[in-house]
Amino acid sequence: MLSDHADYTWARDLIARERLTGRVREVLLSPVHGELDPQELVGWTLADRLEVRVQLQLHKYIWGKDAQGV
Repeated sequence: MLSDHADYTWARDLIARERLTGRVREVLLSPVHGELDPQELVGWTLADRLEVRVQLQLHKYIWGKDAQGV
């Protein structure tokens, strides 16, 4: 889970250094709900042409950020 651009940069560099996109089926990046705007994360991945998927914490959108047990 990524909370800011520093987290993204760390993840991007790790993906490149470890050549993850060639070693695993999918690389998933997820923004921390309420801290990092998903549009911002998507923008960074597109600008860097990363071969990753951005995933959201859907349960936070469906049941709200304070729901428990879902």
